[in-house]
Amino acid sequence: MAEEIIEHFQTAERDYTVTRTRFIKRELKPSEYHKRQFGNFGTIVPRRVRERLENEKDAYRFVAEHTKIPVPKVLDFLEEDGICTLIVERVEGNIMEIVLDELDGEDRKRLIHNVTAFVEQSVLPQLRKFTSNRLGGVSGLVIPPNRVTFRDQRPEWRSRTFSENQFTFCHNDLARHNIMVNPKTLEVTAIIDWESSGFYPAEFEADMWSRSYRDYVPDEASTDRLIRLLDQPSAENFPVTMIDIPDGVIYMWQTEDRDRHCTLTPSTFTKRQLRPYEKSLGVQGTITPFPWSRERLKNEKKALEFIAEHTSIPVARVHAFNEEAGISSLTTKIPVPGARMDILARRLSNRDKAILLTHVNTFVNQIVLPQLNTLRSSKLGGKIGMTIPPIRVWKRDKRLSWPARTSNTNRYVFCHNEISQEYIWVDPKTLQVVLLQNWECSGYYPPEFEYPYWRKARDEWMNNDDEVDRLILFLDKPGKGSESRLFDRTMLRTLQMNNLS
Repeated sequence: MAEEIIEHFQTAERDYTVTRTRFIKRELKPSEYHKRQFGNFGTIVPRRVRERLENEKDAYRFVAEHTKIPVPKVLDFLEEDGICTLIVERVEGNIMEIVLDELDGEDRKRLIHNVTAFVEQSVLPQLRKFTSNRLGGVSGLVIPPNRVTFRDQRPEWRSRTFSENQFTFCHNDLARHNIMVNPKTLEVTAIIDWESSGFYPAEFEADMWSRSYRDYVPDEASTDRLIRLLDQPSAENFPVTMIDIPDGVIYMWQTEDRDRHCTLTPSTFTKRQLRPYEKSLGVQGTITPFPWSRERLKNEKKALEFIAEHTSIPVARVHAFNEEAGISSLTTKIPVPGARMDILARRLSNRDKAILLTHVNTFVNQIVLPQLNTLRSSKLGGKIGMTIPPIRVWKRDKRLSWPARTSNTNRYVFCHNEISQEYIWVDPKTLQVVLLQNWECSGYYPPEFEYPYWRKARDEWMNNDDEVDRLILFLDKPGKGSESRLFDRTMLRTLQMNNLS
């Protein structure tokens, strides 16, 4: 049963609904766009509302998880008919500016004192503990504060990464209308509206809580300085975002060819689909399609649960699978911290590299493959019931659907299908494998599908086109005819050449 609506209103950018327990804000539908009243007549089209709601949702979760700053709890983030909606828990209290208008004398002074002390002694010190090498929000969106976008109305701001952490976390709009207080105790109950928050130079955090919004006049010279900071070039173009938090480091990166945004914390690993505005444009000006993006995440979830139950292969534990506004994400718990083999190998001596490769070969050939070979099926494909071929296949053959096949015997074994150095995580001290990641393309296939990626770094891979063509031939014609027998004999020779048989 729907809750009673206490208040409902619209601005030129949003639709707001307040119930007893929830605060809801969403994008306007095109039919709700406001008309200009003065100057240039026409329709006011809100800019980047979806991105700002995304940024606020990410900020609420980040602040709630890593600080004691009171913020609304995110209840849902959804998309319906192309319209995004953010639903948060309604917090206690009222807006500071409204409460101030009802006070006078000592009570007014006490409220201002309480808020100033809370912001300067609690909020800012906690936020400044977080630093990053990337300009912009928690997920990389650059949504500058209003005083910047009012002066410079460019449609989009570019995020950049540097090799050093030089930005601190800023709310960017700590004004009185974004501070909730208890009208009786005059204490702060929550900080709201984190749409423009992110990692910026510390001077972006103007002291707007100390004066009325009506009295706050942004200094144009100061605003121009902020714009110059946003435009400063980054020669490094560092590929990984690093966020320092009190109990470790958060790493974030994107892999466009996999349609993935990845976040690694000290205890969890999350990967999700890229949001539309995070994708690069192809040569024709359209977003390059990536097949089975959501299905691969679902397949990995099923595979991780299956491997954890039926083998002793070290894998991450599934924590959550979420769907928000058309974007799927998979979060796993990391039981033992480790480093990616490919990254660690770059820092090792030749002697230690040889030791590492020996450990990995032993791990794969004596622990992983023997256990996977005991997991058999008569049905070809992944745990979600569809065939998701290895990356080397779908990079050569771009079809979006592969036939489902069933054999008379359990001839198919469970294959990871991409045991590469970037998905093998090792202990930097012992050089022993602690985790095997990325089971997105895993499933039941002939054992020959398990290509020895772990033996070389990604830039040294030599995918043989003829061999890949044989894999494609098998997927198309996996029966017991001459093509299948030829495939089996040829792949056996390939295995022998790779010293894997």
